[in-house]
Order: sequence, then structure tokens, then C-alpha cells
Amino acid sequence: MLEAQSEDNPAGGMRGISSAITLYFTTIGPPPTGTYKVTSLDKLKNADQVAVYVQTYGDPRTGGNITGWLSQEGSRQTISYTFENGKAGAIFKDIVIKQGGSGATMGTVSANISQ
Repeated sequence: MLEAQSEDNPAGGMRGISSAITLYFTTIGPPPTGTYKVTSLDKLKNADQVAVYVQTYGDPRTGGNITGWLSQEGSRQTISYTFENGKAGAIFKDIVIKQGGSGATMGTVSANISQ
């Protein structure tokens, strides 16, 4: 699992929308550097796959509700992942995601994560 969280206002209080991106792998220990196929969390089973979960919160339009977005099965999209010298990183663009538990609302997410 690799997780990154935005900090819109690290001094306290949130301005606008904050989010956390979590990548799920099936490996034990850190996943090796490589390219991973994006799938849904419930279909994640192979070592060359990854699932993306995006949580948004602090949206003033929704009164601070939390919304979960999950990657979709069969998207034919990939994520480039690196793990070197104890540091992990991932790069992806326009991964198709669907709002969890709320019908067919769709969107895309792009990120360059390094930690």
C-alpha cells in the first residue's frame, strides 16, 4: 500500500478540498519497481495489478462529507511504480474511478506520488 495525502492548509483547518490517494498491491512487502495494470479493489489478485482508492473530504459544497472513489476493472490503464533505497513513488494519468456506493458517478485521477 502506498498512500499520499494533500495538505491544503497544514497550519490547521482546511481550505477547499483535501484528498488521500491509496494504492493497493497484492505483494507481501514493498512491490517491486515496474508497471502495474489498474483494476478494481474487489478484483485485485495478481502480482502485476494495482487498485486505486481516492478519498476526498473537507469539501465546503458538501458540508465536509467524505467521498470514496475506486478504480475500475478492465480499464487497460497502468501505473509506473518505483521502490528504491526505501522510497516509493508512483506516476499515473487519467485513471478511471467510480464513486463508491453512489451509483454510476465517474471521474479520472492523475498523480505523481513520491515519499
